[in-house]
Amino acid sequence: MDSNLFIPPELVHIIFDHLTPHRSELHALTLTCKIFYWEAMPLLYRSMTDQGIIQFKFLTTLQDNPQLASLVRVYHVPTHDISHGGLNWSLILLCLKQMVNLKELAYIDPFTKPKFLLPRVEEGEKMPFQLETFIWAVKGRHKLDGVVQFLETQGKLKSLQLSCQLGERMTVETVPNLRTLDGDVDLICEALPGRSIRNLYWREYSWRVHRPWSYFNLLFHASQLEELSTLRGLSLSVGILWRLSSTQLQNGLYGLRNVEVLEICSSEAISDISHIPQKFPRLKRVIIRIDVPETSLEHDNASYSTETLHTKNIPESDILSLYEKGPHLVYVDVWVRGLYYRRWVNNNPLPGFIMIPADRTLELET
Repeated sequence: MDSNLFIPPELVHIIFDHLTPHRSELHALTLTCKIFYWEAMPLLYRSMTDQGIIQFKFLTTLQDNPQLASLVRVYHVPTHDISHGGLNWSLILLCLKQMVNLKELAYIDPFTKPKFLLPRVEEGEKMPFQLETFIWAVKGRHKLDGVVQFLETQGKLKSLQLSCQLGERMTVETVPNLRTLDGDVDLICEALPGRSIRNLYWREYSWRVHRPWSYFNLLFHASQLEELSTLRGLSLSVGILWRLSSTQLQNGLYGLRNVEVLEICSSEAISDISHIPQKFPRLKRVIIRIDVPETSLEHDNASYSTETLHTKNIPESDILSLYEKGPHLVYVDVWVRGLYYRRWVNNNPLPGFIMIPADRTLELET
């Protein structure tokens, strides 16, 4: 195609609005003409969450063309290296410091664990980016050195997920604009006080079962935090719900009385959900997430029988009981797979499925 070909901007926007976000398609467009090149480049480098050799090529391109790093908004650290040793941590840290407009940074079981995993700056220097979302989702019980110092550089952070134990205290001045918190009882006790958190993903890690008494004491402390009353969205497992409801915690659910959106997670069928509205009197939306094989779809656009969907695990009579006991309840969403849900509105099931983005799971209006 002629590189000087003129195409009306309105037509260019229509073309790109109908593109699928495949990197191969975007890369091909950069080779056609200057107009498509400048339109495709921000999309091509906006996000890197892929793994494998494409991640290595992405980083080496940024190393050779540092001006492209300013286009990156979302970056997920690689979980494995198939570049035969070419992918090293110094390359990742170099590129991270060039991503001056980065908004989301995620570590999900990184491929190696050097001494310094997080970007660092010298005294008096500023971190080159200001994140809105930081995710540390590394499995197993562990501490992460330097995480609090890193968070102190991120004054605009709105969403924080940490699966590690903090090695030091987290002051109120650290990430003052935080609105979404994702972690276990340790993080809740450390990060919730003094903050107005709106959405909480309350995790329970498997290693906790080996320390029942210390865990109970932490649960009791967390359940008494007055900042729980600011929560409007809450995600937790059936196990945590049961423990918070126990008499030993002295009405551990009282602090959660203002929750409007509740996600209940389980790896097996839930025997009774009718009591949920009584424990959360202001509920407007309930999400039920049961991760069992029977609920899977064959593929994203599959035709799936509504008669078989969760009839074994969530009878429609249980949905009815939620509405009967929840005077403010509007939405009930039953997770199917990925981003797909079956929805009820005012006790009426909608046809087919709806898709809810992961970052809007705990929002009232999706």
